[in-house]
Amino acid sequence: MYIAALNTLILIVESAALSKWYDFYMTQAQQLINDIVARHQLFGELCEEASIAYKAGIYTASLACLFVLIETSLKFELEVDPRDKWGLHKVIEEARTRNLITEDEYVTLSFLKTIRNKMFHEDAYSFVLEIGQESYFLSEPSTKQMIFQLHCEFVFGLVKRTVIK
Repeated sequence: MYIAALNTLILIVESAALSKWYDFYMTQAQQLINDIVARHQLFGELCEEASIAYKAGIYTASLACLFVLIETSLKFELEVDPRDKWGLHKVIEEARTRNLITEDEYVTLSFLKTIRNKMFHEDAYSFVLEIGQESYFLSEPSTKQMIFQLHCEFVFGLVKRTVIK
């Protein structure tokens, strides 16, 4: 009985934290999306689709949209010729070389690139993400949800900065 009560308490705490984050998301992240929609149709649609997929619990799709946003917005900012076959790695490195991103942004983008590669180019089901003392399996929807929550504001902010220039 004690364990059941403890598990219920944990769910309530997690639910409250998720609710608090969702309230933030519905205000600040939505404002970023609105700003992007007003300035760039493709990026705006990708932001909206990421948001819709997230709200529907389709976390793989929400992350796919974030990853596409990163690559296409950086290519846009770098003015990469669409015929050039630049991958995400080259785009991030070139943005760093041209001082279009900070070192902190470079670290975050490199981390997200690793996640993207594991999810879409490698065996995501065997990948374990370690944050501090915690381990998260990339195959779990809750891990994908967490990644979106931790990084959507960063990605939307990066895109907004690109389209405002």
